[in-house]
Amino acid sequence: MAHNEVRGNGLCNIGAMDHAIVWCQDSSITDSPGVGLLLLGSSSGSCRYNHISGNAKAGVRCTGETRVTVEHNRVHGTSRGNGITIDGRTTVRVHKNVVDGNQGCALSAGDRCAPTVSSNVLVCGSGPHASALLLSGRAGGRLRDNTVQVAPLTPAPLSPPWPHFIRPSSAWSAAAGLLVCLVGPASEATDQRLPPTAGV
Repeated sequence: MAHNEVRGNGLCNIGAMDHAIVWCQDSSITDSPGVGLLLLGSSSGSCRYNHISGNAKAGVRCTGETRVTVEHNRVHGTSRGNGITIDGRTTVRVHKNVVDGNQGCALSAGDRCAPTVSSNVLVCGSGPHASALLLSGRAGGRLRDNTVQVAPLTPAPLSPPWPHFIRPSSAWSAAAGLLVCLVGPASEATDQRLPPTAGV
């Protein structure tokens, strides 16, 4: 599907489960009381060049054994959750997205997932325990060339088309290390700086 406006649906605006394949591009996915884009089971596909905003629980959630590429999207305005949530045994590539203005984390990865996260702008959420990138449980993956910012984007990219990559001048860049929050089995949070090519 491409060039659609999907708004205000219940559990999710767009969902794929079992062995479904979803291809979502150049669409507006907004204002769900649940999740903007939900992929679960053994679904697969791609999510590219979309405006995903105002959803309550997550902008994008990938769980189960999904295989999906999430790239070139703006994900913002999640009111009670994370911009992007990844868990389960998923294979997810998160590339060149701008994720900002969410209540929770910009990107949260948990369980046993191992996403590839590269060249994104991840802005810390506004909630009391939010971070830009949260890895918990036995999550791992590859982190490369991401930009992490604590303050909101200024000026905020409000409408498409957005640059393929936005690097705010006040951001920490991956060249200097990526600031993440790691939550281990004992739920002890620590801030660490990781080299650009390190796996977690």
